[in-house]
Amino acid sequence: MQLPPQSFPGGPDRGGEHSAEAVYFKIQCNQILTDALTKARVGQLSTMWRAELSPATSPASAYQDLGALAVREIIEMPTAPWEPAGQARDWRDALDSWFSASRSVLTARFTDAMHQHGSLLSLNERSLGHLLAAAVPADFDDPDRASTAWDAIGGEHVQRLDNTRHMTITNYVQARDWLTASYLAGLSAGGLDAPNWREWLRARAADWQGSALAVRRVEIETASVAAHYFDQLPAYWNPSAAE
Repeated sequence: MQLPPQSFPGGPDRGGEHSAEAVYFKIQCNQILTDALTKARVGQLSTMWRAELSPATSPASAYQDLGALAVREIIEMPTAPWEPAGQARDWRDALDSWFSASRSVLTARFTDAMHQHGSLLSLNERSLGHLLAAAVPADFDDPDRASTAWDAIGGEHVQRLDNTRHMTITNYVQARDWLTASYLAGLSAGGLDAPNWREWLRARAADWQGSALAVRRVEIETASVAAHYFDQLPAYWNPSAAE
């Protein structure tokens, strides 16, 4: 499957690739693919999944049209080996295709989010210049008068920007590590001598910053001696076995 690039060939072209319309279009395409890839890995993706797609609802008619355009974009993409009807050569072909596509979509979502953060930071700095030029020293002796300028310098607004940016990076790292663990588990399920995905993920989670709940999830899911859903491959990824 040819994954959607950062600028979608069938997408909206007004305002550039970072316009509100283009961003919404990319979000919809990436969300559709994320959902399909997640289901594909656990053997729950329908062979008719493309035909079953429907646009995301939106109160704005223009965005509703973009949702329909995103669905059409996905439907018209070439079939990939990770799909149930993808005609993979074997399980490894399907698994590799799934991992590559999953990482590509995740990275696209992350880079788009970071671009939005960068735009907000640039806007904040431009606003800061105007606020400082209009402020007088006495403003900073009066919390009420200084609140607007201070919010842009080191107040709650700056803290919110920092928290959102850090959370975006944290979520990306964790999602990437879970994808990698799933890939390693898939290699082992196929009979290859791959690194133990449980040990690898626990080691990675130990380096996650400020994510106690996320680390706890790893501990729970890797502690059980029972088979995990990562430890098996979808039947439709092994066409030779079905013959």
